[in-house]
Amino acid sequence: MFRTSLYKLTIVAEVNNKEYEFAGYDLNNQLISQLEKDSSRFLVGAEPPFLCGTNWPASGISEVVEANNVPLDSLIITDGNNVIATIYNDEIPILSKWLKNLIN
Repeated sequence: MFRTSLYKLTIVAEVNNKEYEFAGYDLNNQLISQLEKDSSRFLVGAEPPFLCGTNWPASGISEVVEANNVPLDSLIITDGNNVIATIYNDEIPILSKWLKNLIN
């Protein structure tokens, strides 16, 4: 009844033949809810690279977003200096649904 998440999230993104891995995050309804409710504050990664939203005003992420003209309702993968990949706003519900299917 009070068990913890049985799933760990590892996201592997390959861009230009280079892999970026985000490992060990609890994949649970709380993470998915965060993605659905406010994707602009979504963050996976304790240090670069990050999979994140665009609302991080006092950080280097905001500078990367601005320098690369990233739409403010997107998610990005960034190494802290460059945008490696973009998940556009209309793709976020598909990502959320896919994550939900993994845990249900």
